Amino acid sequence: MGVLNLPFFPFLNLTGIFVCIGIGADDVFVFIDAWKQSAIIMGKETDLAERMSFVLHRACGSMFITSVTTGMAFLSNFSNQITALKCFGVYCAIMIFVDFVSMLSYIPATVIIYEKYVRNNPWCCGFCGGCCSCCEVPRGEGEVSER
Repeated sequence: MGVLNLPFFPFLNLTGIFVCIGIGADDVFVFIDAWKQSAIIMGKETDLAERMSFVLHRACGSMFITSVTTGMAFLSNFSNQITALKCFGVYCAIMIFVDFVSMLSYIPATVIIYEKYVRNNPWCCGFCGGCCSCCEVPRGEGEVSER
């Protein structure tokens, strides 16, 4: 209501949140897959900035096309005569654009934080799935089990 200066907010717009969650989840899968591919192609020991540049060039195209095509499909509702559907289309198109920009900033930042501070950290108990020494608790006489 504040951005577009609309006098009302149709409740139909709330369903656009589920569309953005779906597109955002797809963006995460595409980005993480490109990150895993970069580890294979470039090696895990490559500088994080080089790997991230590779991943952004590889993944952003498909993330952009997905967001633009979906946003334009919703924006086509602008020609509708029903005001609630017109507002829904514009609202969802704006939400999808904001979702794309958010994904381009949050996902790379999260991956970098994970790679620098969480992965291979001996104090990351609970999230590593038993790969760290902190997840091994001695039971006695040389037996080791996961918590």
